[in-house]
Amino acid sequence: MADECVEDTNTSRDIVFKIYDEVSMIADLTAQISTASEQQSVVSNEISQNIIRINTISNSNLEQANIVSQEAADIEERTKVLRSMMLTFNK
Repeated sequence: MADECVEDTNTSRDIVFKIYDEVSMIADLTAQISTASEQQSVVSNEISQNIIRINTISNSNLEQANIVSQEAADIEERTKVLRSMMLTFNK
């Protein structure tokens, strides 16, 4: 009977150690998942900020392109006026 008690105690101890090891492994995995989630969150925020910057720069480029287009149209119109004046003086 005492031998069975010792054997059951040893078996219980082994089971408790195994459970402890498994719980420790789960805790480690949880910490790794948490760290990975935090890193993904940081990367997602950086991507979001970069998209906002790209959008801002794109809008600025569009505005500048519209200004250049308008100035090119003005230059073309002035060129037509100058050509007309030149033709008038050449007659």
